[in-house]
Amino acid sequence: MISGSGLKRLMVEKDLSVELLSQVSGIDCVNIRLLIRGARLSKKVINTLCKTLNCQPCDIIEYTPDDKPKPHWEWIE
Repeated sequence: MISGSGLKRLMVEKDLSVELLSQVSGIDCVNIRLLIRGARLSKKVINTLCKTLNCQPCDIIEYTPDDKPKPHWEWIE
């Protein structure tokens, strides 16, 4: 599963509120809150956040494996 928990961590590190990040990035406050909670991120939003926060995509999003069984092609790792 992909989550936006890295975004929240970056905001804390840079002492940014949702409102301030919204002002400097142009991304609506509601959308920033949704992203923090794990809503889907478009490439455009990732690009805007990376540019605004001077970071890489891996700083904003994190991948956590689901608890689903492995597919039939287990040889792919």
